[in-house]
Amino acid sequence: MPWKSPVCLRKLRAAFIMSILVYFLIAGEIVIMISPFAAYFFSVYAPVLELLAKSRRLAWAADFFLPHLVFTGDWLVRSVSFLQIFFLIGLVLFLLAALPLYYLKIFKKRMAQRGPYAMVRHPQYLALAISGFGLLIYWPRFIILVLYVTMLFVYYALARNEEWRCMRKYGASYEEYLKKTPMFIPGAPGGRFFMAAFGWIRPRWAGMAALYLVVLVGSGLAAAALRAHSEKVITKFLYTDKTGNSIMAVPVYPGKAKDILGITGAAVDAAGSRQVNLHGVNLAYVMPADFFLMAVATGEPRFNDSAGHDNQAHTGLADFFGIFFNYMAGLAGSVYSASDVERVIFVQAAGPGGAPVAAEDCLRAGLIRMPRAMADMDLVTGKVIAVKKLGGGNKWGRAPMPAF
Repeated sequence: MPWKSPVCLRKLRAAFIMSILVYFLIAGEIVIMISPFAAYFFSVYAPVLELLAKSRRLAWAADFFLPHLVFTGDWLVRSVSFLQIFFLIGLVLFLLAALPLYYLKIFKKRMAQRGPYAMVRHPQYLALAISGFGLLIYWPRFIILVLYVTMLFVYYALARNEEWRCMRKYGASYEEYLKKTPMFIPGAPGGRFFMAAFGWIRPRWAGMAALYLVVLVGSGLAAAALRAHSEKVITKFLYTDKTGNSIMAVPVYPGKAKDILGITGAAVDAAGSRQVNLHGVNLAYVMPADFFLMAVATGEPRFNDSAGHDNQAHTGLADFFGIFFNYMAGLAGSVYSASDVERVIFVQAAGPGGAPVAAEDCLRAGLIRMPRAMADMDLVTGKVIAVKKLGGGNKWGRAPMPAF
């Protein structure tokens, strides 16, 4: 079957559209997590993430390359994290490009060559790429990075396919439009780079394949470097108990060593006095009891302690945007907490197959992290008011969540 036949084109287009939808479905995991469809989504997606996490060679793919659970004052991490605002910017640009296109297509029966279409030929794909980048930064799994880069090349292939069809339909007028209007970015820097670096490769698809590999490897190395830098700059303190066991204490908001280690130590002592076994625990997250990202660390939907404190994980699209803006406020240095209770979540970090890991290495990529217990301390009295065992998962089961 010729690749330009109508049947083949329909199949290609359907495949391209499905690949785009798959990317936004997976990259939109954070949105779906707080929606009524979470149970159905994670019944399919979570096992894939768990399977990746159990693989010695692929465990890194389910991990995050930027902090999402904790906040840091590091300028590089904060600067990159603020780029997630492109998620909203891209959606707005997409709507601005879609309106004139479909108006002209439906009511005028002619091509769109004005407004955003006078600057670039495919402003909608550009807007989706911008929005997808912001979503990637907001929920930065390595596997989503791979899918994002793949999606960009899918956009290119789909755009070429559409241009071929427009050439057949509109003829010389569209050919003139192609000559004077760049494809995605004003000035066509991408096209010039491709011709300079890969234009000598024939056939053209082989050059595009080479470019895809270069971009994929380059972005992967950049993400790995960001993760290594993030792990280095986040606030963390090594706590060692009386028996010599070590636990890495990680506050979600930067704090002083004396305060964080004191809270962690009191929680460890309280767990011991109440027969809550912390064997194998090598990591402890310290956070306000009303922390808005609590659910990614523990699967407990509600925890009523002896003082009547309550943590309920709410769901809904409005809550997603609430989390988004709270997260942005956290990056800006604003702490949203009305609680005078600090919570410590004890976690066992292990390698694939349950291999033990030293506390100093418990944040590295590719580990399985299972919450084992949590304790609440009243900051007013300085006393631990509740200790509770945990089941070993987060709100969505055992799907890997951010390490920091």
